[in-house]
This record gives sequence, structure tokens and C-alpha cells, in this order.
Amino acid sequence: MKHQSFYIALAFVALTSHHTMQPFSFKSILDKGSSLVGKKKGEEEVLHRQYNCTDNGTLNLKNINGTIRIKTESPQHSIFLKATKQASKKELLQNVKIIESSDNDTINIRTVYTNNKVTGSVQYDLIVPTDITINLATHDGDIKIKQINGAITAITEKGNVEIEHAGNTIVAKSMQKGNISIAHVKGNVQAQTSKGNISIDGARQSIIAYADRGKITVASNEVPPTSKIDLKTGYGIIELALPHEVNADLQAYTKNGQVTSNHYITLKPQTTQLNNKTWNRLKKEINGTLGTGEAQIMLTSTKGSIKLLETKTT
Repeated sequence: MKHQSFYIALAFVALTSHHTMQPFSFKSILDKGSSLVGKKKGEEEVLHRQYNCTDNGTLNLKNINGTIRIKTESPQHSIFLKATKQASKKELLQNVKIIESSDNDTINIRTVYTNNKVTGSVQYDLIVPTDITINLATHDGDIKIKQINGAITAITEKGNVEIEHAGNTIVAKSMQKGNISIAHVKGNVQAQTSKGNISIDGARQSIIAYADRGKITVASNEVPPTSKIDLKTGYGIIELALPHEVNADLQAYTKNGQVTSNHYITLKPQTTQLNNKTWNRLKKEINGTLGTGEAQIMLTSTKGSIKLLETKTT
């Protein structure tokens, strides 16, 4: 099956055969100008749903083509959904199915094409409880999330991932091409993209960010003693902003570029000759300590410079 390997990798909870639907009361909110759907392309069909779910429940949503947007304006114990199916012809809409089910406090939603030749898309717009755990996937489309305190997994094959104001751990991936933007996050972050930039602002815990081709920009408001920052890119620069007072062990290496720092670094002792080879190595490879150490920071770029900056205070 065309996307089988992509979905297997996500390891979502298996779907069951029950779901709870109630009269939809947030339809007017979801139908506002903030809706995902822009200009109409071909034919479309709009579905509205409401699901019962505790505030600490789980939402699993697997799309094929189309954007997913999630925000929190919902009372506890409810998920509100607007799904817009689009296809080139009206008769093709019936081949784009939305399968819904639930298992205790886990809500499962997925897009299915009943005919492999059908090309269509589904745009999902959801309002969810604040503390819900969400696992999202779309093969071709963006994922946008605002104000979620539960753990977040957001994976797209081709598309951007945008997450703002998150209170728990984040796993964000764009497997082929797309940018990842994360702002104001309290938990650990894991971000990965093949072709695209990664931007993380207002981080307070550990960060792991890998880009095959793209720039990585990170601003940390806090670097706890037990935290780890590991940033790596093949082709692109790395900019890491840290608080004025930070305690971390630092290793930074670039093959083609140079390492610069606005922070004072205590270089670890080494025995070496003072020649051009040594000076060139010091521009590209730093092994030292910020403050008293404790946390771990590793920065690696194959082709690109590495800059250590100070976090701007407001």
C-alpha cells in the first residue's frame, strides 16, 4: 500500500469500532474565517463532529493529503471537529472516507481512500481540551498546533510543522521537505527535517534537533543542569542563544565554517604546538565549559558556521 510504511512507523493505537457523537455546538467557531480551507478547489463536503473525551485523553489523527490544525477553546471532556473533504469531481467525494472510533478515552480519526486512483484531500480543524495528548500525521500537508499542555507528536512527510505554547514534550518531524517552528515550550523537544529550517524559541528543557539541509535556530530561556542540547545539520548554520548565566559542557564542531561565541568559554586543557594547523582547528572545534558545566551542549555542522549567542531578555 502506498503509504503503509509511513503510517506503521507512527505506531498509533489500533482503531476500534465505537465512537460517541453529540449535536455539534461549536460549528460557528470552526466555520469562522480562521478555517483551514482557502479558495475552493473543485468540489467539497464539510463534516462536523463532537466527541466525548476526558481532559487527559488521547487524540490520534492520521490524514493522507491535507492540513491539520488544532487549538484549545473547548470545555473539558469534548473534542470538536470540522473536516472538509475536497475532490476534483463531486462523485469522487464518496471515495474519500473519514473513519472514526474510540477506545475509553482515546479518540481515533483517519482518512481512507476506498479507491486507490482517487485523488483528494481532507482539511481537519479541531478544538480540543487543553491537557489532551495528541498524535498527528499527514502524508502531504502542514500541521499547526496552539496551546496544548499534553504531549505532542506531529509528523508530516511533506509539509511544515508549527507549534506554539506547548506545556509538555514535543516530537515534530518533516520527513522529506518542510520547516519546523516551535515557540514557547516547557517540555523536551525533538525536531527533525530532511530539507528545511528548524526554529525553536523560548525553550526550557532538553532539545534534540537534526536537519539534513537547513538552518537551525534555537533560543533557550533556561538550561537546567540535567538537560541536553544536541543540534546537528549537514548543510546550514547553527545559531544557539543561551541565558547570560548558563552552566554547561560544550562541544562544537564544523568542518566547513567557524565557531564564534558571545559567551565566555573555559577551554579544556590540551597539549599542542602553536602553528597554523592549531589556530585553524580552534576556529572549527571547541571543547570547553560554560560556567560550572552540568548540562550538555553538542553542536555539529558539516557545512556551515556555528554561533553561540545570548538569549534576548524582554
